[in-house]
Amino acid sequence: MSYENETSREIIASNIRRLMRKKGVVATDVCKALDIPNATFSDWINAKTYPRISKIEKLAEYFGVSRSDIIDIYIDREDPAYEAARVKPYIDQNDTELLEYLEYLRTRPEARILMSTMRGATKEEVEENVRFIEALRKSRRES
Repeated sequence: MSYENETSREIIASNIRRLMRKKGVVATDVCKALDIPNATFSDWINAKTYPRISKIEKLAEYFGVSRSDIIDIYIDREDPAYEAARVKPYIDQNDTELLEYLEYLRTRPEARILMSTMRGATKEEVEENVRFIEALRKSRRES
């Protein structure tokens, strides 16, 4: 599944399923430990709904991870593509325009997923993606 197309519900569902496999538990184990109805938990792991923040905190505590491990895109650091994606060009700290673009991508909720997929991007790629986001926002306002 492409990260660009994943919704928050799909990201959370994928992370919960991954953490269950890692811990060696099944849905009924989690439901029983956290006093969560089976149907509710099923909706979470099938990306039909997503848990409230209080339940995300309980899930994180149960799995021994941070909340971000539940809600953020998981990057498999064992994947050979990971190292290639981590290679970043040198970022000139005096290039205020680039730094502004990066800050825009980091702080805008609608841009966070995009930012997480842009590790190692060139300045031109960052600029192109910011223009894309701005065009999407403009078209949404006009419709």
